[in-house]
Amino acid sequence: MRDDVKVFLADLQSVQDALIDDSTMNTLDISYDALIQLGNLSMMLTSLATAADAYVIAVEGLQAFTSSAILVDAMHSMLIMSGDIGILSNNILQMADNIGMQADQIILTQQSMDLNAATIQSAIPGAQQMPIVIIAAHSL
Repeated sequence: MRDDVKVFLADLQSVQDALIDDSTMNTLDISYDALIQLGNLSMMLTSLATAADAYVIAVEGLQAFTSSAILVDAMHSMLIMSGDIGILSNNILQMADNIGMQADQIILTQQSMDLNAATIQSAIPGAQQMPIVIIAAHSL
């Protein structure tokens, strides 16, 4: 299980690095599939935490029948897994924050574009009316 946590941590780190690179270059594309994958990462992390809890319960149940050396090794493994799961959790939260910041930026850009469109739309009647006034005034 400890190896699975390490592999998952490495996979998550590569996804996080890609998100950071994309957000640095403002090329982040948040598709439906990407959001599903991030949700899956969160579910996988929850599953890992549940498995770690089961591991703790199993070690607790076996402690009366297990040698101290094996218990020390099991406790060491649990502490390492706990630390790795904490790192995974922090990475997922950072990715969610990055996506949230990108979404905020998209909304701000959209609001700015809406304001620009409204300004352009309000200027169009004047731009259309001025040539008509000039044509009428000069009998063109």
